[in-house]
Amino acid sequence: MAGALLFVGGNVFTGHGRRSRPAALAVREGRIVAVGAPAEARAAAGPGAEVVDLAGGLLTPRRPVACRLFDRGRVRRPNRPR
Repeated sequence: MAGALLFVGGNVFTGHGRRSRPAALAVREGRIVAVGAPAEARAAAGPGAEVVDLAGGLLTPRRPVACRLFDRGRVRRPNRPR
């Protein structure tokens, strides 16, 4: 399948904390189609997908991830007035 990528062999950052550490991610036609177990991601990527071995590394998003900062028990967004 042209344009399909399968990232395996590491961890995928999802922003859901340490409890969620998927081991694979599939991209097809520029969109993420699966995040989870390698078998699930491989099936979603389809046959002929280019496999990228993360070699135990961490796959992170290219763009900044929206985050919240905890300040004395309150949640606030970065770069915004209190």
